[in-house]
Amino acid sequence: MWSILALLALLAVIVGLIIKTETLGKDYKRLQAQARIVDSDSQQVQQVTFELAETLALALTSQLHAARRMSRFDEKDLDLFELCLQAIPLVCKEMLIRRPSLSAAFQRSMRQLTDIDPALIEGLITRHGRLVQAWQRNSLPGYLQLCQQIVLLVQEYSHKDTLRATPDASVI
Repeated sequence: MWSILALLALLAVIVGLIIKTETLGKDYKRLQAQARIVDSDSQQVQQVTFELAETLALALTSQLHAARRMSRFDEKDLDLFELCLQAIPLVCKEMLIRRPSLSAAFQRSMRQLTDIDPALIEGLITRHGRLVQAWQRNSLPGYLQLCQQIVLLVQEYSHKDTLRATPDASVI
């Protein structure tokens, strides 16, 4: 009699395990499908972010070119600033895919873009105090802010020189 009860208990445990295994299998398949959807969404977000970075780079480069004509910055500095702007999509891609620090992503991007030592650009950034804070954020938003600040710096420098050159210019 005890053996029959033990056998029934064992059978109940086996049936319970089979049912649990089936529910775990269904949960696994559901989670796999969700993971595929999330991965697909993540890739789409990365692609959109990369496209926005390219658009921002083009817009900022265009603004830099417009301000460059009237700028009194050294041409070499302006070329280095332009490289920073051209590197936006590459830095964005590096930081989205590999997730390195900003400095590592920037150096890798510069190696892909040109043979100029990234330390020259970093030195240029540290010479202009208003650029340092964005650079030190060590993030993609910080780099994008740095690039915007570069354009503003060149524009303001050009604007101030234009005002100085015109004797009857008044500041409102």
